Amino acid sequence: MKKLNQLSTFNKASIMLIAGISLASLTIPYAKAETKVKDVVTEAPVDADFKKLDVNSDKKISLKEAVKDISLAKNFDMTDANKDGNITPDEFASYKASNMKSLDSAASIEAPAPVTP
Repeated sequence: MKKLNQLSTFNKASIMLIAGISLASLTIPYAKAETKVKDVVTEAPVDADFKKLDVNSDKKISLKEAVKDISLAKNFDMTDANKDGNITPDEFASYKASNMKSLDSAASIEAPAPVTP
């Protein structure tokens, strides 16, 4: 009877070990998948104009790529906020937003009324 109890304890320990390994092997792929989902969600959508300028699709615009947009090329250093030599999608969005504000304020300035004789 004593041998049976020892075998039973060994079997219980074996079953617990196998169950633990199985559970761990099931949760690891889910953890990896969850991480990938978070990366995709936090990545900002890239503007269509940004994509046109980003010829090599590395998600940054170099000065060489920026020369296609004269205004961006002229303001490259000011737009490159972190001064790494490239414009990120966020930096480009800020650049576009500031340009839109400039265009709006320029449009709001009234043209002089025509003079009638």
